[in-house]
Amino acid sequence: MSISKVILLAIVAALLVTFAVASAIPSDAVIESILGTFEKEYEMSDAISTASPAAVNAARFAQQQVGKCYSQQNRLGNPCFDCSGLVYTAYKSQGKTVPTSTGVYPNGNIYEVTGQPMEVGDILFRPGHVGIYVGGNQVVSAENSRTGVRQRDMGYYSAYLKFTKVYRVR
Repeated sequence: MSISKVILLAIVAALLVTFAVASAIPSDAVIESILGTFEKEYEMSDAISTASPAAVNAARFAQQQVGKCYSQQNRLGNPCFDCSGLVYTAYKSQGKTVPTSTGVYPNGNIYEVTGQPMEVGDILFRPGHVGIYVGGNQVVSAENSRTGVRQRDMGYYSAYLKFTKVYRVR
């Protein structure tokens, strides 16, 4: 089967998630498998139509920050971001309030999504790190001082950052 990108999401009894990621796969290609774990069952989608306008616009805001620097001291976009500062500023631009630190997730303004496909604007969480799902199996995140704000495929994050929860803004 010839496809430009394959993301295979298989959930087994232990909720182990396997991602197969490849680009422009020829018929004789070997697909790289990347293992990651989630505490709950999640599916990926490009569900812009069901995401709130604020979530879609927050995701687009985050995408516009790609290439900016990372800083924990100047973390709210002046001019750099850290991970929670990027998510906070993206949603603040839409009049929404989310935590400014991963240590206070969740709170009254966000709720954990379980058993539903991820939507554009969802916040991907692991202890100490967050990013914004922008659709197309892509995540925008302020990673570190070396890489800054990046947009990456979910396969990368599953291999290295292992997001464990998905939150949605009320």
